[in-house]
Amino acid sequence: MASVPGKSDGGSGLAAYLAIKSVAATSLAQCANPALFTSTQATDLPTLTIPKNGTGVFCFQVTLDAGTPAGLAGTTAGITIPIVVKQL
Repeated sequence: MASVPGKSDGGSGLAAYLAIKSVAATSLAQCANPALFTSTQATDLPTLTIPKNGTGVFCFQVTLDAGTPAGLAGTTAGITIPIVVKQL
């Protein structure tokens, strides 16, 4: 089941300039490597199978477009990351 990240900004318009990428990783240390996100599109979130008593790692990257208008300085935006768990 794929999910899409949500963005909100209360009408300021800032959210349109955010990109959210997510990948599944084998360790938390991988999240610090920007190359991990190079081939990832800012669309559906990844899926990950986690066995009982196991763990999983998701890495998130949120970027603000370089072309964001200066008039949006001081405004805020938020993101939501839906995480769905299915017991097999």
